[in-house]
Amino acid sequence: MNQPNNTSSYCIIAAIQTSYEWIESITLGTNTRKSGSDKGYGNFTDQVWSFNWGASCAYRLEAGFPGASYKENWYIWLDANGDGDFNDAGELLLRMEPGNNPVAGTFIWPAGSGVRTTGLRVAMKFLKSDDPCGEIPYGEVEDYTVQLGPPAAVATFPVVPPKGASTSLEDSWKVFPNPTSGRATIAWKNDAGQVPQHFRLMNSTGKIVWESKTEVGYQQITANWQSLPAGIYLLRWGDEVKRIAIQPTGSSAY
Repeated sequence: MNQPNNTSSYCIIAAIQTSYEWIESITLGTNTRKSGSDKGYGNFTDQVWSFNWGASCAYRLEAGFPGASYKENWYIWLDANGDGDFNDAGELLLRMEPGNNPVAGTFIWPAGSGVRTTGLRVAMKFLKSDDPCGEIPYGEVEDYTVQLGPPAAVATFPVVPPKGASTSLEDSWKVFPNPTSGRATIAWKNDAGQVPQHFRLMNSTGKIVWESKTEVGYQQITANWQSLPAGIYLLRWGDEVKRIAIQPTGSSAY
């Protein structure tokens, strides 16, 4: 069986028997890791996934089998206070009883402040046990690194159109720059008395990955989408939709 590398400050945990089941893939929010069998333990701490304190997180956990399938127990721990273990109150984020494969749902990241980069452990066990350490007879464990921070700030400013642009909005709202490397300005004009609405950014599956509420009057906001993967998104405001292209960081000036 594989073991955590010696640079890890976390307790050792791994499966003894690794040929009957393994973690096939993990999805947390917009992040997916399809690993297949890692012989009992997978160390993926070199990649950092970003989330927000206190936010809801959608998950999808899939087990892999060489033949007959089994119903597995799933666990997710977070070293929320950064003290090098998963034993503190509230650090067991998910305990999933045996059920269908894959399993999916949502959990809530703990409340916190500032920015913290810390460890996340995901375990799939055939036998029920919420101990984050030690050897397990059947299953697999994977370690990840996550960065938790406050919700992305959205600031409101008087509208300052790009140099050379008209000071009036030909459309009811605009997004610039587009494509963007993750930060963009959204400018709009609401008619007096119009009910405020929400901007909602959706990924290719239709999931809302960002939203912000407008106010009555001519305004603009700076949207921070830098934590989202590069790709094509749809930004909806009321019944209107615009196509947004988010490029890898550094490929678009802003």
